[in-house]
Amino acid sequence: MSLPLSYAVLHPPSVVTPALIPHFVGPRSHGEVMELTPADIEYCRDITLNVLDRTFHDYADTASWASGSSSSRSEVEHDGWKRLRSQDNVSMYAERASDLSWVSSMRGGGWRHPVAVVAVGRICCSLQDVLYGLVVSDPAEFKLRAALMGQKGEDDVQIAAITVPSEGEPFQFMGVTRYIVNHGCLSRPQEYVLVTATGEVFTSCGEHLGYEITQSVSMSRWPVKSSAERKQVLQARVLRELPDGSVGVYHKIVVDSRNFIPDTVVQTSLWHAIRNFWKMTPRCAEAKKLCYCVEHSRDFNRSARQSPCSLVIRSVDFL
Repeated sequence: MSLPLSYAVLHPPSVVTPALIPHFVGPRSHGEVMELTPADIEYCRDITLNVLDRTFHDYADTASWASGSSSSRSEVEHDGWKRLRSQDNVSMYAERASDLSWVSSMRGGGWRHPVAVVAVGRICCSLQDVLYGLVVSDPAEFKLRAALMGQKGEDDVQIAAITVPSEGEPFQFMGVTRYIVNHGCLSRPQEYVLVTATGEVFTSCGEHLGYEITQSVSMSRWPVKSSAERKQVLQARVLRELPDGSVGVYHKIVVDSRNFIPDTVVQTSLWHAIRNFWKMTPRCAEAKKLCYCVEHSRDFNRSARQSPCSLVIRSVDFL
């Protein structure tokens, strides 16, 4: 399942997707669009495929409980995970033994005390809506998603796009995002430089899967500065379209923590982030649709004057 599936990320199959949700075109402000060198682009593709291969492998090993199927707690814990929290449609597990050597971006410097958790469950909305809410291809979309997710994203946002969404592939994106988060005057700002990839694939078994891979990356364009603390993080999500129209989610998170902070404290923070993701991802899609309607209100009004009935039908289908 690894090579053919991950290869489709960079060479997606020619599949006709369902009705295209218009791509959000937000106000282009408070951010900067950057360009990468060919060497940077190749490096980002390589490390993304590395993590994506391992993610799909891990997802396949846990497909029953990652897709919302009934799996006993003992079966999951026997596979090396211990359940920590469970609420509504999501459960979070901690890895009993940290074997993180498979992540190429963790080799070498940067990572000091990795803490890994995995969350599985279901989101009650369509796969297309989840992907539409996740795609962030410019600073405006980044700030919108950060605000909806309750994150403290700063205005200093830079995005270097490698692959951008198109009409034929509306959820396909790969790029590098750099931003700063301030936590007050008592601590240094935190800097994130992340390569992110989103998209959808169709397996030989007929499964419709979405994915989002986010991981810290080192680049000469953004050297580590003494004025900010460079954070290390990895997130990998596999989203499976289920027969009832909902989405099964496999969500792995690895963060780098300080040695003096108990893992339980870090896990509690990750649980809040996971709960926000489950709760706010469908709202991200709705907010982006609303922004699109507001931005294109003149076009809608013009269409209404030309054909009122067609506008009503279009609006109902869209919302």
